[in-house]
Amino acid sequence: MSINVFAQKSKTPPAKNEKPVSVKTEVKAETVVDIVKKNPDFSILAMALERADLLNALETTQNLTVFAPNNAAFAATGLSEEAIKGMAVADLAKVLKYHVLGNKVMASDLVQAQSVIAPTLAGLNIFASTFGGKVLINGVSVTAADAVVSNGVIHVIDKVLLPPTKTIAALASETPALAELLKAVSKAELASVLADNNKYFTVFAPVNEGFTAISKVTAKLSKEDLQKVLFAHLSDKVLFAGNINDQINLTTLHPNANLIFTINPVMVKIKEKPTSQSTVKATNIIATNGIIHLIEKVLIP
Repeated sequence: MSINVFAQKSKTPPAKNEKPVSVKTEVKAETVVDIVKKNPDFSILAMALERADLLNALETTQNLTVFAPNNAAFAATGLSEEAIKGMAVADLAKVLKYHVLGNKVMASDLVQAQSVIAPTLAGLNIFASTFGGKVLINGVSVTAADAVVSNGVIHVIDKVLLPPTKTIAALASETPALAELLKAVSKAELASVLADNNKYFTVFAPVNEGFTAISKVTAKLSKEDLQKVLFAHLSDKVLFAGNINDQINLTTLHPNANLIFTINPVMVKIKEKPTSQSTVKATNIIATNGIIHLIEKVLIP
């Protein structure tokens, strides 16, 4: 069954002087499993697939896209062979299935789409962001693309993708630094939006100090006006920190508050009101329904 991965697309143009991931599209008779088993750089992946009893599925299923972590990627994620052998088989299988799409997607498709939400065989979405031609999957870099095999395509990644388990709303509720944001979200009656797994957002989330600094202002805002402020922090496009550059013009749920960025340090500001800006404190917090970046100040549209 064909799966449509192009659930969202950004119209943001690629950054200047950046090249898309290079591709190699020579079709080989080997399957995904053949490539993984014969390449020593994938020995940990091969062992994990065997332990999770997934080798046959990846050998016989057609039109797969596999984001394949090599041995260095497992090490960078802190997953040793011993740790993998200690995982419950069901949990290991879920992690590995989170790296596989049920249809064939080339790097050029991702670059053209720029912002993609794709369902995996684990039943959870991965988020691809390709602003400027640099392909990131859940913030993880694709280091080699488009190894076409007889039953699909392999893209090599530099870390293991770990499936998220909680929504943006749930993650925020467990983060003490976002307590004031949660109060604002509750007052604006937007909690259900951030808990909805059928909608996907990039959230620039102000920490407590940001709200405290303007508490006298926000205390006087109506529900509708507070919604407008919060909407300026929400985009329905996928944007990871690794793709942020000074060429991006990111639309938000506020019709008159697009977000632009400066680099070194990374700052986000409202294009229509550039004095409303904030430093980005932490990035790429992955939820089941999007991504959170923490910022210091509240952006006022």
